[in-house]
This record gives sequence, C-alpha cells and structure tokens, in this order.
Amino acid sequence: MEKNETNTAETAVLPDCNRTTTWEISIAQGAEWTYNWQNQHPNDKKAFLVCKSEIDTIFRNNPTANYIRFYLGIDTSGRTPEQKMIMVPVNAAEADVIPNPAQPSQSNIFDFTTPCPPTCTTSSSPLCVACAAPPPVTEEIEIGE
Repeated sequence: MEKNETNTAETAVLPDCNRTTTWEISIAQGAEWTYNWQNQHPNDKKAFLVCKSEIDTIFRNNPTANYIRFYLGIDTSGRTPEQKMIMVPVNAAEADVIPNPAQPSQSNIFDFTTPCPPTCTTSSSPLCVACAAPPPVTEEIEIGE
C-alpha cells in the first residue's frame, strides 16, 4: 500500500487494519519528522509512552473499535500546564466511540500515557534529538529548516 502524501481531512485514506504493517515509514523519515517537531517546539513534549496492555484493553472493551484516535491536549489543573495525549476508540465509520457523554465516569476516553520528558528513552534513538546523542542514521536524509 502506498501512502498518499497529499492526505487532507477530506481525502484521508485510512490504513487497512487487517494488515500487519500498513503505514510503516523508514528510520530516516521518522528521524526527520521528529527532528522537525523537536526543533520547532523545543519546550514541548517529545513523545508519549503507552503500555501495550492499555491499548489491548481499549480494543478488548470496545469490540466495535477498528482504530484508536490520539488527541493532543493540555492539563491546566496542576501548578504547571502539562501536555497530554488522549486516546479514544474509533469505529469503522471513523466516529469516536463515546457511549454516553452525560456520564463522565464512563467516558471511554483514556489518558494512559506518560510524556517524554521525563520518560524519554534511556538509549540513543534517532527519533529523540534531545533525549540522548542519536546514533548516526545509515540512510541519507535532508532535514528541513
């Protein structure tokens, strides 16, 4: 499957969830994209760590879900605003699976994530410029300004 580089909200092509890997990108592409984000947003979170069991739980508890949508948010309830990544199951019609918005205790909206920093990788990674010294990438990449 080829990725459509001109995807927009109106023309987005959803991944085929029956395939093992649908939208895998190269290390070089991942390094470029994360470099661009981290370079343009040096004070923002670099990544979010999610436990496999939590992803499994979302799908197990939501049998109509084909996807998980990740929303970015900011929690302002503490002393310092904290960036969050919020997950919600999504059905085949691309709709968020939120059973009853009037009952917040049963929202089906999850924050299982732990942000980086402080939970950045402990080893070198070409995807986290500020985490540790990244190893040289063997593919040639051009990094935009």
